Amino acid sequence: MVMMKCISVDALKPNARNARTHSKKQIRQIADSIEAFGFLVPILIDEAGLVIAGHGRYAAAKLLGLKQVPIIEVTVSRDNLDENGGGNQGLKRRPVARS
Repeated sequence: MVMMKCISVDALKPNARNARTHSKKQIRQIADSIEAFGFLVPILIDEAGLVIAGHGRYAAAKLLGLKQVPIIEVTVSRDNLDENGGGNQGLKRRPVARS
């Protein structure tokens, strides 16, 4: 089962190899959305705290001065990644609880 929890935003490490970039305007829009609606989608991290998905949300949380952010931690099998980074094929799939 996938478990969401909150951790310190300072415990997260942005991935320098993140292919997606966000402008300051986009980060501000994400921050405005978080202020208006809350944190609806958690940040996906690996076991070392490296951000896998949610770099924009991470940056927006920093901009807002949030101390804690919701995350989902996944186990990444480094053996399955190709030499060029390999995208996300190294993520071990876990069933998602449906309600």
